[in-house]
Amino acid sequence: MPDSAIAKEWMRIARMDFSSAEYLQGHRPLPTEIICYHCQQAAEKAIKAILSYHEANIPHIHDLTKLLAAAARHEDSLQSLFPQANRLTNYATFTRYPGDIEITEDDMKTALSYANVNMPGRNVHRDRTNGA
Repeated sequence: MPDSAIAKEWMRIARMDFSSAEYLQGHRPLPTEIICYHCQQAAEKAIKAILSYHEANIPHIHDLTKLLAAAARHEDSLQSLFPQANRLTNYATFTRYPGDIEITEDDMKTALSYANVNMPGRNVHRDRTNGA
């Protein structure tokens, strides 16, 4: 039986990360690294919501491509999200250490759009989890 309560909680937290990323766009100087980090986190938690919903093992990793591969075993439609997941994965670690990469405003805008698309749990299970 699917675990919609845990999936809802994962999605609640994913939405908070994504909302934080959107909110931070109004700050100056523009915190591109932090916004990209929140985008990665939102996508990660949304994928973990799907895994939770299907009562699958949720690995303690931040690699979205690996998480998405696990989720795609349950929902084939997720296969199309691998390019976005691959790009967002870098923001899990690169944004936490100074000097690793330079993140531009264009990178940030791409991350926001990818996170929005890469949060499959926000729509895929809406009916099954009553709004998750």
